[in-house]
Amino acid sequence: MNRYLFWLTTLLAIGLVTPAFAQPKARNKPVEDPLPASVSIRLGASQLYGDLRFPRADLSAGMHLSLPFTHVIAAELLLDVGRLRAEQEVFYNSRAQTLFGQVALAGSINLLRLFSNEPQRSSLTVYGGMGLIFFDAKAYNLQTDKLQRFSNDELSYHSSNGVTTHGSQGVTFTRERAYPIGLRFMKPLGRQVSVFGDLRFTFVNTDKLDATVDGDNTAYAGVTGSGFIYGNPQGSQNKDKWGALSIGLTYFFGQQALH
Repeated sequence: MNRYLFWLTTLLAIGLVTPAFAQPKARNKPVEDPLPASVSIRLGASQLYGDLRFPRADLSAGMHLSLPFTHVIAAELLLDVGRLRAEQEVFYNSRAQTLFGQVALAGSINLLRLFSNEPQRSSLTVYGGMGLIFFDAKAYNLQTDKLQRFSNDELSYHSSNGVTTHGSQGVTFTRERAYPIGLRFMKPLGRQVSVFGDLRFTFVNTDKLDATVDGDNTAYAGVTGSGFIYGNPQGSQNKDKWGALSIGLTYFFGQQALH
């Protein structure tokens, strides 16, 4: 699946939720109470957007916990795991493969309840937050499949600025800040279960998510030689991103009110 098919699928998904904005039938009782707290699981396709210009779809999965404060606003804990891929033959001659896990805290707004006082069991939610992504990124030669570059190994340290190190040597997963934003449409299947579609885009505070930094096509030459990019400062490089389109199920800990 290339990027054009990915975004075409996204547009079709958004088109499916458009009827949710239709004017609801008149009701006598406005919605005042928030939905119950809930837990959700999801599965979908993810793509990596970095220096390697051709993303390749892969699988990601996740869950989120939601704690509503009002009928419009909720706090969420977002958890994600998966694999990201991208490639480019020109100049870099590389394919990247990144294993990742991500945790973030987010706030969400239910747009259907924000703009209507009528009861709405369906929801169209926009959300955004901040967290950490943990990843192991490697780039391989497109023809030979030999390792070219990597984000961490037995000699790397954690560093907040690319210069000063802290913690123990031998980082298994590079750690960076992440900023997810998303749009989610949910429709109930019963009093305690709903199905949803989720479109998410995450901005990452690093240029190393695809094991490639701006204009650097270095090839691996031994443990202490070239190829490592874990010491590369964040500086002014273009920051990488990843996106996901997924579907899932939500379980509410209390029964949703039927209207």
